[in-house]
Parts: sequence; structure tokens; C-alpha cells
Amino acid sequence: MTVIFLIAGAFLAVWLLETVYRRFWSNGLTVNVKFQSAPVFEGNTASLTETIENKSWLFMPVLQVGFRVDRNLKFPEDENAAVSDMLYERDVFSVMFYQKITRKIQFEAAKRGYYMINKVELMTKSLLADAEFHESEELFTYLYVYPRLIGVDSLDVIFRKMMGEITAQRRLYEDPFAFRGLREYMPGDPLNKINWKASARAMDTLVNVHDSTESARCLFLLDIGDEGILRFEKVHEEGIRLAASLGAQMVDRQIPVGLLSNGTDQITGETIYLEPGSGQRQKNRLFESLARLKIEENPEPFHGLMRRYLPEITREHPLCVLITRNQRPELVEAAREITRTGASLLWIATVTRDIPWKLERAAGFEIIHWEVRG
Repeated sequence: MTVIFLIAGAFLAVWLLETVYRRFWSNGLTVNVKFQSAPVFEGNTASLTETIENKSWLFMPVLQVGFRVDRNLKFPEDENAAVSDMLYERDVFSVMFYQKITRKIQFEAAKRGYYMINKVELMTKSLLADAEFHESEELFTYLYVYPRLIGVDSLDVIFRKMMGEITAQRRLYEDPFAFRGLREYMPGDPLNKINWKASARAMDTLVNVHDSTESARCLFLLDIGDEGILRFEKVHEEGIRLAASLGAQMVDRQIPVGLLSNGTDQITGETIYLEPGSGQRQKNRLFESLARLKIEENPEPFHGLMRRYLPEITREHPLCVLITRNQRPELVEAAREITRTGASLLWIATVTRDIPWKLERAAGFEIIHWEVRG
């Protein structure tokens, strides 16, 4: 009889422990998953931190923490990761009572984008490992992956042409009576701008700088549409990198930069339009806008968008840099409408070897070819 009571008591004790564990296992348990706060550029390494804190007296021999992230974030390959459209990352911990565990995971940010994690899923097993208990917690963490920047040397020809257009615009609207200061002579400066007395004192060639009645501005017009049914996402991604790289160089030279694209904002779902601005904050806004840009299958035709935004585009006679792979006559005519307002336009054609480029000359603006490889 004593043996029977002992066995019954043991079963009762286990049942009570299982019942208590089932009901209270998540009490005092907090789990957080957080991306690093600083943005990264495409192709670089970033990190994510998991924090598990158990503030109760219960011991969890097995606690599985899972969350979904975009597959363009390349986590270390192991058996805990399941890949479909999203990557499901699973990590298993053994958590003692009143213990805090912090784990930092390194991963590769393989593609530009705006990445979020908004839920973490928890799973533990019963003490006898014959049942599973599940719970999920809402959270919000995000990571900006900026477009990869193209090397300055590769962009030298395009950049020189852009600066030449901006210099021409400045001369066109320069106020000869508003003297601002002196700077070093640059190739292309007219001789009548040289300050000979100041040059003699400085033992260097200096030119007068005047304020302009119109500030130099640069607006990138980024077209991510396709003419046919085929999609050229790789070409459009290169166009995004061009806008980021050239825009960063403009901002570094204190030239206000803006952006208009028929790609939509991943957060707002609206057309991306960034008013021209300058400084580090504007550079970050440009990078963030390009990171959130969604390449959709049927975006608004860019020539229509250019006409709709024509007053904003041509305000204060900016340099417009059109980046596109398209050759539609409607797009050419929309570009000509911009130049008729007094703004200047530089057309950067993102081309591939297997698609012929037929639009060689267009009145009123120059076309530069940028070959997309790989």
C-alpha cells in the first residue's frame, strides 16, 4: 500500500508541476530582438541582439526564440534557419531562474532596403517534454540598408559634366554686384573673374565669388519603369546606386539635392519626392528614401509623373539628372519640357549589352551611357 501511495504522490506532484509550469512559464519572462541602431550600406555586415530575461523561479530547460526577417539579410547558415519568401530564424536557449542572456548575431545586409521585425515567437516544452507551449510578443525594430555607393573614380566623367552644368547655371543667374569672397581658380573660370591683386598677395590664382540670384540645385529623376513585360530589377538597382552616389557627392559640395521617383515609399505607399536640401541630414534623407523605394511591376509612367511635378522640378532652374533605361518618345518630350523652362538636364541611360540603345541624340540635353554589368 505504501508503494501505491508513493507512486500516486509522485504522479500528483508531477501533475501539479506540469500544471503550474503550463500556466506560469511565461510569467516574468521578457524577450527582445533588436537591430543595431546605425544604418549600414548594401553588402556590409550588421548585427542583431537577442535578449532573454527570466525574472521568475521557474527553470526552462528548452526555450526556442523565433522571428521572421527578409531573406536578403543573410544570417549564418545553420539548421535553425528556414528559408522561403522570408527567413525564419530560430535560436534555442536553456534559461535558469533569475537569469539574463544576451546574444549578438552578425549577418550580411545583402541588398538595400528597409527591414523590420514586428513579432517574436516563443516555444518551450513541458518538464516531461511531452507537450509544447507557445506564445508570441509584439515588438518593433528596423534597419536601414543604404544602397551601395559606386566609387568616385568610376563616376568622374558624369560628375564633371554635372558640375559643368551647375557652373553654367550659376553663371547664368549670378549677381555681379553681390561680392561674397574669393576661391582658388578652377579650369573653365573666365579671366575677368580673376582678382589679380589678391592673387599677387596670396601667390596663387584667386577668383571673385558672387552670390547668385538663383541657388544651384540638383534634382535626381529616377525612373524604375520598364517599356515591356520584362522586368529589369538589376538595372534599376544600379540606377538607385547612381542616384545615391552622385547625390552624396553633390551634398558633400554643399549643393542642395532632391529626388523624384515613380517607385513608391515602402512606409507611406506614396510616390517618392524629396525636396532639395543640403547637409548631412539631407544626405541621410536621400539614402533612407532610396532604401525604402519599392520597385513595383507597373509603376506610374515616368513621363506623366514628370509633367505632374513640373512646377516643383523646374523651380529655381535646377540641374535635373534623369536616370532611366527607357527610350519612350513621351519621356524624351517630357525631358524637353523641363529644358524649355530654363532648367538644365543630363540624361544617364542605364544600358545593358543585350538591349540596343537607339536614342543617341536629343535636342536640348546630353545623354550619357552607363553600362550595367553582371
